[in-house]
Amino acid sequence: DDAKEVLAGEGVADVLKAFQAKLAEIPADDFKEENIMAAIKAVQKETGIKGKNLFMPIRIAVSGEMHGPELPDTIFLLGREKSIQHIENMLKEISK
Repeated sequence: DDAKEVLAGEGVADVLKAFQAKLAEIPADDFKEENIMAAIKAVQKETGIKGKNLFMPIRIAVSGEMHGPELPDTIFLLGREKSIQHIENMLKEISK
């Protein structure tokens, strides 16, 4: 229920779409935690959304959890393609 509340927040779709695009821009051989964090910061600048309103929707979309290891670590471990697919699935879910 808490996750649904986060995903119903204002700007969530914008954050997820922007982050998905940033992930897709990272070359496969540069897919590292520091570049993932840079992508998150770029989304923050682009959308003006920060803090948990930025991190929580990304975390929930990518991992399905509200808590866990550092977000860039989680995304790195899942891999670029799987992370992008999870975000895509979540975008479809929240746009229903």
